Amino acid sequence: MRNRRELTLAGAVLYACEGTKLRKDTRGKNTYYYAVEFTNANPKLARIFMRFLLEILDVDLPRIKGQIFFYPDHNEEKLREFWSSETGIPIRQFQKSISLKAKNPKYRPNPNGVLKIRTQDKETFLRLQCIIETVVR
Repeated sequence: MRNRRELTLAGAVLYACEGTKLRKDTRGKNTYYYAVEFTNANPKLARIFMRFLLEILDVDLPRIKGQIFFYPDHNEEKLREFWSSETGIPIRQFQKSISLKAKNPKYRPNPNGVLKIRTQDKETFLRLQCIIETVVR
């Protein structure tokens, strides 16, 4: 991304396509989860979204978590190191990984697994939704 405008556009479109939408909390009345979660297997897209969080939404790195989805033939520790290196999220900020079962013997899972980038803050979520509404009309 050459400038803030391009990064804003890219981040908004990435989230509109691959981000978690507003979810109602089933434990309470009229309460919601304001989690900003982006899930993807492409390291380039993960890096762009991280830049968007840090530079455009001004999220502090310690508030960003990573979570890996992997298959039995993956090395979980190596995936954690890979995604930490790609995104800059410290390994200590990775949450419990999710082990998936292969659906079909012909299916070849992504060698890097899948990464979810997560932060939870109502103000950040609402700012992001405002940016998306402005960009994706």
